[in-house]
Amino acid sequence: MRKRERENPCGICGHYHKYEEGEVCGVCGHRPPAASPVGARQQDSAFPSEILKEFLFLGSYDNASRSELLKTIGVSHILNTVPLCQNLYRNSFTYHCLQEDKTLQFDDANQFLEQCEREKARVLVHCMSGKNRQLL
Repeated sequence: MRKRERENPCGICGHYHKYEEGEVCGVCGHRPPAASPVGARQQDSAFPSEILKEFLFLGSYDNASRSELLKTIGVSHILNTVPLCQNLYRNSFTYHCLQEDKTLQFDDANQFLEQCEREKARVLVHCMSGKNRQLL
């Protein structure tokens, strides 16, 4: 990449890629939205959804696997709701994982989230796909 191209970071994700030309960001996977026909599903974002301002984000395992993206939005804690998914960056983030059990450990998860809120930490809650299955 030429120096001139690197002088202007993307206004969406802050990384250097040719957003206007449709290039996917090599760091966070961000891409411009594709023109879609009326009624078509909107393309998924590389970014998790911000549920509670500057505190709670909801996303997919793909979001959780992008450490640079999470650092960009200030996430420091991750609640992993998929017992089979690895916690990829144990040295960079504080994790809490729901254990594989017949019942989900909501009390433990709530305690983790309350602790994050007290610490004013930003937390990503992720499942496998980051979508409500009822909407699929």
